[in-house]
Amino acid sequence: MRLTIRQKIMAIAVGLIITMALASVLSTSLTMKVVDRLQDLKNAYVPASASLARTDIRSLERALTLRRMIIDRLRSPAGSSRFAELRKLFDETGMAMENEAKDGQALIDLMIAEGVGDPVALTRLEASIDSTLNETRRYLNAEIERLWPVLESGDVGSIDESLQRIDDLRDDLNDRLEENRRSMRELLENAVSDTEREAERAMLIASVLTVLATALGLIFAYLVSSGVTRPVHRLLDGTRALESGQLDRPLAVTPRDELGDLTTA
Repeated sequence: MRLTIRQKIMAIAVGLIITMALASVLSTSLTMKVVDRLQDLKNAYVPASASLARTDIRSLERALTLRRMIIDRLRSPAGSSRFAELRKLFDETGMAMENEAKDGQALIDLMIAEGVGDPVALTRLEASIDSTLNETRRYLNAEIERLWPVLESGDVGSIDESLQRIDDLRDDLNDRLEENRRSMRELLENAVSDTEREAERAMLIASVLTVLATALGLIFAYLVSSGVTRPVHRLLDGTRALESGQLDRPLAVTPRDELGDLTTA
């Protein structure tokens, strides 16, 4: 097959364009994976971790409000408007704590459904949150409900016993909440590490592809220039030989293109 110099140059240019296009597609694909991981961090891991942290805070606020209620009732056995305000704040804080935990649980369920992160660890964490809400917190709430009539009676001994049981249950609840928060933080840190590794991998591959494309470009450029300059030099040497009277000196015709036709002529 006879190829002209123009066709050779065009073929090499097309080859370089294809190589660069493949490198660009691969780099874009790796970059999109990193972007997806960053979106997972932004839309799932970070909000879920924040929700569990706020759940822990709401639990502590609720415990503090309960103490303030008991102090107020002991100071004012007949009841006061402040006690009613504290009771309302106590109920609101408890509801806020439950909502925060459920928000975190919903995000974790969504991550499991969409295949984000470690499904085994997320499922285990989701089960732990569910147990915390439906068992540990339920026992604590039941004990708090038994405290109200004891508090109304003003029996300090019975109040102390009830508070001790509540403190034990609350400590257990706080430990469970802290464990859940710590597990979520570990998952978040692992996700950040995975994202960093993915970004480094994308940068490394992009650099390698760039170097490879540059090297191929230089090699192709050398081959093209050599394929053009070598026949020209041979033709020039032959022409000088003819000028010097060496009419019997043969000229090698190697390229099957315009330079080959010129050499034959």
